[in-house]
Amino acid sequence: MSPSSVTSTSSFISSSDDDSLKGKSVSLGVGENEGSAYRAIEITPNDTVIETEDRHRLPGVPLCEARKLNALRSKKEEEQEGKHGLLSSSPRRDETSPHVVIDAAKGKIKRTAGISGEEDETHTNIERAPASTNPLFPPLPVYGPATPLRRLQWSIAKSIPVFVSNAIKNLKGVDPDASRPFNEIEKERAEKRRLEEAVWRSQKKNSLDTLGEAEIGGRGAMNRQRTGGKDKLLCDVGYYARRVGLELEEFQVETEDGFLINLQHIFDPDDPPYYPGEVGEGGARVGRKNDPRMWAWNIRQMGILDLPAFIDHILARTHFKKLGLVCHSQGTTQTFVALAKQQRPDIGEKITVFCALAPAVYAGPLIDKFYFKFMKIIPPSMFRIVFGIHAFIPFMLTMHSTVPASIYGALGYRVFWFLFGWSDRLWDRGLRSRFFQFAPVYVSSETLRWWLGGFARHRCILSTHTEEEEEAALEEAEEEQKHQSALANGERPNDDGGDEHSPAPSASSSSSSVGGGAWYDSRCPPIALWIAGSDDLVDGARLLRRFDKGKEPDVRLVHRSVIEEYEHLDVIWAVDAVEKVFKGVKEVIWECAEEDVKGRVVVPKGCSP
Repeated sequence: MSPSSVTSTSSFISSSDDDSLKGKSVSLGVGENEGSAYRAIEITPNDTVIETEDRHRLPGVPLCEARKLNALRSKKEEEQEGKHGLLSSSPRRDETSPHVVIDAAKGKIKRTAGISGEEDETHTNIERAPASTNPLFPPLPVYGPATPLRRLQWSIAKSIPVFVSNAIKNLKGVDPDASRPFNEIEKERAEKRRLEEAVWRSQKKNSLDTLGEAEIGGRGAMNRQRTGGKDKLLCDVGYYARRVGLELEEFQVETEDGFLINLQHIFDPDDPPYYPGEVGEGGARVGRKNDPRMWAWNIRQMGILDLPAFIDHILARTHFKKLGLVCHSQGTTQTFVALAKQQRPDIGEKITVFCALAPAVYAGPLIDKFYFKFMKIIPPSMFRIVFGIHAFIPFMLTMHSTVPASIYGALGYRVFWFLFGWSDRLWDRGLRSRFFQFAPVYVSSETLRWWLGGFARHRCILSTHTEEEEEAALEEAEEEQKHQSALANGERPNDDGGDEHSPAPSASSSSSSVGGGAWYDSRCPPIALWIAGSDDLVDGARLLRRFDKGKEPDVRLVHRSVIEEYEHLDVIWAVDAVEKVFKGVKEVIWECAEEDVKGRVVVPKGCSP
């Protein structure tokens, strides 16, 4: 969810019993306006959004409160229908939520379970309304209007030893960069950029001498961007796109809970995008960025609300049925969460292939560093006092707008180097400051609390067990399976509970008792993995082992690549990432595209028709 987007959250519905609901209207805060809550719509069984009478949507309140609202609505409708003699015993489908059926006669809400059509009944009786939560995804706080609460922030960077080491090497006449794998390539690129800028300066001077500066005016700026010129350090994707002859367009997409998120599309102006019909933009709600209600989201909302909004918007504009999805790091996290069968598995049917670069599903050894351990043990209230209830450490983004770009790039790299241990060993160092013009970005404190709390504790984005508990449960399940197999075959188990002749347990049977079994069902799209073998932040190899052991029988792995020397960011920033990653991504996307689509689009360079 974007910091440029804004929304507001509803207040708690305060009613203690059935009688207190009768004849009352529940009013929910909507930024500076007031709207009457009309219904709670379940996006997933544990996620709701509130719809007001004027069809605006707000982030959902806790599940039990949402069901109170629906209980009130059902009772009022039942009373109104009863007065007019229109009460019917047949259930009525909620026209705005295909998974919810309101049975006014029985006072229940029936929720259909996705495609299968199976139903379960949720009683709307207030005393029975459950407060369903998941230990990995705790409920978000429900904030009131903005207050002048100040936040304490901190930032740290340590690179003195590196400076000292390089200074000593320079004094000895030794090139401190001689050991860098792409040192010669970096020097060649730096020299090429220097020569291109020198040529541009010379051409600019000649143009000024012959035409005058006023005459070449505005069109000169655009030509400069498309043909080269001074390589500025800007936080502007469009600027870098135009420098290589591309263009950028931006759309605002509204999610199901009313947030506005930005979608950027880079395209070749010689082959402009074709949209067979325009998509009408819905009325967007606007609020303030000092408002804490805007920041009540974490990785789960990014997956089950933001990602579907992006996918639906793109498919609606292009009129394609499916798209190829490429994600890196946190982008893979929100996708793996969204595709889970308890979350939004329906989006899997709109994706031809999911390419995950440095997939962030399991935690790496970096999570055990002392400052991460400290962060995961402090209670939520203390975390919010120290790190705020809005953006996480916005100090760096403030610095971004005030510090010269080259200095910011150098400092930004050292902050990330200290926190995550990333090095620029495989990068083109001449581009490093450009990379860090786009890092970090605004992220909610609640998202970082999830990473440093639930994820750090469980070491996995979907498992509800700690790593030690999961391994112990797996061993116990395997031993029990061996024991049962031996008894079934009439063999006497060994003293240790196993038998040398008993068959090995199947992966599917042993995994069913660990972490809730398989995460994904048949709606999961094909998956392609590019794993960084030297990644200490996440453990991609463990995810690969999960697939290899058959714990996800419905997942089709169409590509795997483990690049042992790569760190977390090398899959996108390494000098040789084009050869080792990007070409493979392009080929996989083309191979997984539907056949009727292949006949309608241009074959990508390097792919077989």
